[in-house]
Amino acid sequence: MKNKSMGKLMKGLLVSTMALSMCLGTAGTVFASEHVQDGDNQYMQGTQEHPAEAYIKKNLKMAEGMNTPEGKFVFQFKRTSEDTSAPTAAMPEITDKKIEYKSGRLSATDGLIQAEKMSDNIVDGLTFGHAGEYVYNVTEKTGKENFEDYTWQENEDMDFSKAEYKMTVIVANKLDENGKYIQAADGGYKTYIKYIAVQKVRDDKGNEVNGKVDPENDLEKNTFIFENTFTRIGNTVPNQPGTPGYPMDPNDPSKPDPNYPIDPDYPGTPVDPADPDAHNSLTISKTVTNDGDLSKDFKFNLTLQKSKTEADSVTSYDAYKIDQKGTKTKITVTVGTATPFELKHDEKLVFPLLPVGTKYDISETAVTGYTTTLITKEDGQRESNEQGISAENKLVGDETNYAKYTNDKPSVPPTGILINNLPFILLILVAVGGFVAFIISKRHRRVR
Repeated sequence: MKNKSMGKLMKGLLVSTMALSMCLGTAGTVFASEHVQDGDNQYMQGTQEHPAEAYIKKNLKMAEGMNTPEGKFVFQFKRTSEDTSAPTAAMPEITDKKIEYKSGRLSATDGLIQAEKMSDNIVDGLTFGHAGEYVYNVTEKTGKENFEDYTWQENEDMDFSKAEYKMTVIVANKLDENGKYIQAADGGYKTYIKYIAVQKVRDDKGNEVNGKVDPENDLEKNTFIFENTFTRIGNTVPNQPGTPGYPMDPNDPSKPDPNYPIDPDYPGTPVDPADPDAHNSLTISKTVTNDGDLSKDFKFNLTLQKSKTEADSVTSYDAYKIDQKGTKTKITVTVGTATPFELKHDEKLVFPLLPVGTKYDISETAVTGYTTTLITKEDGQRESNEQGISAENKLVGDETNYAKYTNDKPSVPPTGILINNLPFILLILVAVGGFVAFIISKRHRRVR
């Protein structure tokens, strides 16, 4: 009797345990695809109700002061293997996926902008004909023509990612509530994506690497990354006829406006007659006012710091000193070294082609008798009245950038008699003269 009672108890416990397991199993299905980390191995895990997912992350790097280019990056998927053999018709193709960027300004950290965005679920909607292992090769389409919907300017470039990933998709059969396989309408069986593992095989420079990455839908955690660097030399003045903002002939809109000459130092860029310096990357100018010496050379020192996206091989930039007659003299400015130069009244130093994100320090040697003021503009923002005769860490951005020096020397009357004091001097002279006359008169009386 005791054995029978124990048997019933064990049977009840078993049923309860099975029921609890089923409940826990059912409860587990309410969670979405999750990331699993197992030592160096990591993957996405899914269920029948919530199959495994994977997302691509794009990181667009730009220098501080740049506008984000508006366009779409495109990613392609190549079928590599199906159950370790060549792909068959049962292995679905994954269509190109796109990540879109909109034009705008983003904040920079230490001179660098990193604009990160995520794709949609790249395996969404896929149907696999049978359970098994499916492997895809994932790369980004490179070349300017593959940055969709963007109009390139001659002074822009993109270092596209050469990263390459191997994405393994593990597909399982679906089961009904009784644990039986679910048949599909075509006579096969229904499946779902149970696991996705992504392995990086080449980095952004194209070098061979090996390591699992995290493809989850979390911008902070995702490491399924393609990283590009966007650069621009000079500002955003358009240099392609027909693009928005380029001056066209009002009498023949198919031709450039003849009133806007092309600057030979800035490929294809029209010069605005009303603002000849608007298209330059940076302009440093000198103005002398009042009775200052218009032929005097004022001494300056300029130091450039490279943009955070500039190549290590770049060590200098070309500038042009433009005198009062418009004659240009080339000056080479070495990065990180103070470069001396001189400017007279109405002369300027211009940089036609500095990379956006370049920074500079500028100072003028003080001159006795002159009061110096300095006004700067960074990236087209409002002017800044600098304190003193120097400015540091100034940004060369997408828009207008300049440093305007003014040296004022007021008229100073010569030393000697001042006209304003003449009446007082005359009064003193009259008083002294009267006193002298009084003394002389008194002496004459004594003599008599």
